[in-house]
Amino acid sequence: RHSCSNANIDHVVNSCKGIRSCVFANIGGEAVSSCQHSDSCNNIASGGGKIENIFESCNGWRSCASMARGGHVGNVTNSCSDDDSCRNFGRDGGENCVGNIVGSCNGLNSCEDAFENVDTTGPLTDCCNTFRECKNIESPPSQCASGSDTLTCDEPSLEWVGNNGGPAFPLGRCQGDCDKDTDCQGDLVCFNRDGDTADAPVPGCSGYDDTGDDFCTVRPSETYLAYMGNSGVPADKFPLKLCEGDCDDDSECDGELVCFNRNGRTPVPGCEGAGMRGKDYCHNDAD
Repeated sequence: RHSCSNANIDHVVNSCKGIRSCVFANIGGEAVSSCQHSDSCNNIASGGGKIENIFESCNGWRSCASMARGGHVGNVTNSCSDDDSCRNFGRDGGENCVGNIVGSCNGLNSCEDAFENVDTTGPLTDCCNTFRECKNIESPPSQCASGSDTLTCDEPSLEWVGNNGGPAFPLGRCQGDCDKDTDCQGDLVCFNRDGDTADAPVPGCSGYDDTGDDFCTVRPSETYLAYMGNSGVPADKFPLKLCEGDCDDDSECDGELVCFNRNGRTPVPGCEGAGMRGKDYCHNDAD
């Protein structure tokens, strides 16, 4: 906790791991496999500072929020991936170039208000791929030497890959046919469609499909039921947030949320979607 906060560091490799471990630090060179936890890289290189390369680092809730705000960030690869992870990322950077961002900033609200008032940015690839991914994002003209792409919010096309398991499972974003969330990669959810909703559009995906098949996609909203784990595993998903499961009792739910025990697919008050059969979800008892 706070292990490297407010420090001036040239390079960080496999170090500084803990809550708020690198908050407000200035890392002039690289961060590799470091600063891994909630708030870990919050406000790094802000206020005119800079960080050149971040590789497989800064992964945790709100981990890169306000990073390089008014400063400079170079390449970000496979990093900063959790809820709220890149909020306000690079904001007010002005003429400072935001470099390549690849496979990063993927989580609920992850890129909200990011890149605002930034004049230039490099290619952003496989980033910001989840609910409210592009809320309030500005797409500045790209003038970086590293490339000419600008931030886009293109949605993948629906793709039928297979069903009932097989070598293609777990399925990626906008792939089907899934039966449950565990058929999908990472934090993707299985968007169920049947009966009157057999031809319903799949949120976060482009294309039309009226077969009633179910597709993996980003969580459509914070109140859409999502399976995160069971019995406290994986540890970084517990305590569970609103409309997340599978909980066994109230102690596995965050704050004042309670565990809603159910049979089959009984609707969970205050939540959307069917969820996984027989799984229990945290919700607000006032709903």
